[in-house]
Amino acid sequence: MIKIICVGKIKENYLNDLINDYKLRLSKYQKIEIIELKDSTKEKENQEILKVLNEKDYNICMDIKGKKLTSVELSNLIDKTFTNGYSTITFIIGASDGLTDEVKNK
Repeated sequence: MIKIICVGKIKENYLNDLINDYKLRLSKYQKIEIIELKDSTKEKENQEILKVLNEKDYNICMDIKGKKLTSVELSNLIDKTFTNGYSTITFIIGASDGLTDEVKNK
């Protein structure tokens, strides 16, 4: 399963159309779950992320200060993660002011 935890809701129709298209494409290979959390303060947003985060999953924080991967590197990471026995990869996307260290450490 691929899970995406994100802060904020997509309001633009064209972006929702793209998301739905990619969900349809990916659903042939993996179950997809998107969890949208309400915008709030950084601390409240991160507490909400921690509530839905499963430490048994392979968690990947999407952070502006994080390591940049090419498409091939990301593909290899996903393949290796599933091969190593994880059943779920969770992508965590914070708001523009980032994620707390507590979330990043999970």
